[in-house]
Amino acid sequence: MNKYVFIACLFASSAFAQDSPWQFTGGILLSEGGDRLFTGKYTDGTKIDITAGGTLALNFGLYRNIGSAFDLQTTLGIHTAGTLGTNGNASFTRFPLEVMGFYQLNDDYRLGAGARKSLSAKLGTSGVATYQPSLEFKSSVGSVVELQYLIGKKTRKSKAQSAVNFRYVKETFTEKTEGIKVKGDHIGVGVVFYN
Repeated sequence: MNKYVFIACLFASSAFAQDSPWQFTGGILLSEGGDRLFTGKYTDGTKIDITAGGTLALNFGLYRNIGSAFDLQTTLGIHTAGTLGTNGNASFTRFPLEVMGFYQLNDDYRLGAGARKSLSAKLGTSGVATYQPSLEFKSSVGSVVELQYLIGKKTRKSKAQSAVNFRYVKETFTEKTEGIKVKGDHIGVGVVFYN
């Protein structure tokens, strides 16, 4: 985890440099998809499913304009799916690093594509959930396609103050011990903020 904090500090230091062309971005996303990694039930009978493409992602990073219609963006985040119980927990957590390029289609929409590498992917279990053992995964270099609907004031330095984003991610995880492959492909919708 320390190396990810170090990377984040490098991002921040370059953005704070005087007259830096880089600006901050961050976002939150709800996602769904991917193969099932964990299944169970609460004591009231409610079913629990944790998938390799769910459920909540938070990210932050930097972006810069390259010409009037192109942007380059890099982010580091946490993407997790899980459940918390009084007698046991289970979660699938990974730290995606993304590099994307965006093209401004018009005043309201932009389209982006890029690459994603999910770092330190792990299914963790505790308590009564340990009938499924904890597992560690390595990930493929995945691909991302994203459409944004821009909201807010647009300036020469910022395409918008915020955007609603719709995305598709294709990635694969491989369990480190047995080599079992798991699809993490997912769709998502969220909100992106720009400074």
